[in-house]
Amino acid sequence: MQAIANIAAILELVVPLLVNPADSFLAQLEEDCVKLIFKNDKAVIESCLACLGAVVNKITRNYALVRDVFRRFQSKCSLTLLMLYFYAFLIIMYVLMSKC
Repeated sequence: MQAIANIAAILELVVPLLVNPADSFLAQLEEDCVKLIFKNDKAVIESCLACLGAVVNKITRNYALVRDVFRRFQSKCSLTLLMLYFYAFLIIMYVLMSKC
């Protein structure tokens, strides 16, 4: 599981630097991040949320996907855990936007 978290962290940093990445690659990456968020432990969830945030915020602007992920996640988790992840995601997006 740690390997998946590390790969997601690398993708979070590298994908926004790609010049004209293929739409199919980005769509697949978003889909894989969402799948991993719902099927893994805390470390993978955090890394995949950060990766998804970087891809959505810097490239795809698919904010509806992020909204849907949090709605689905809310039905699986307690409200406290959901709020923790949501605030972490907002912080990550703020940091990414401030680096632009």
